[in-house]
Amino acid sequence: MKYGVPRIPHEFYAVPARNAGLLLDGPRFSAMIVATTGHMARMNTISPAAFVRFKRWMAEQPDRDPMKRQRDILQANMVEELIVEYLPHLQQ
Repeated sequence: MKYGVPRIPHEFYAVPARNAGLLLDGPRFSAMIVATTGHMARMNTISPAAFVRFKRWMAEQPDRDPMKRQRDILQANMVEELIVEYLPHLQQ
């Protein structure tokens, strides 16, 4: 499969985001997560602060769809609130 070309209708596929290097090259974040069943797992992902910066950058792009821009802002605000409340050591 080439990027952005699904083999099967309704199949999920990766679409590279502009400036995704901000996420890929940024700091990593790892935390234990607990399901409602009590099962635990380690989640390895990008830094929440890097996610906030990326979403704010996306929302500022003049060609960004207004609906997506609004979603980007809401996501950035929500993760920023989580950082302030639960992960203050990650604030910059």
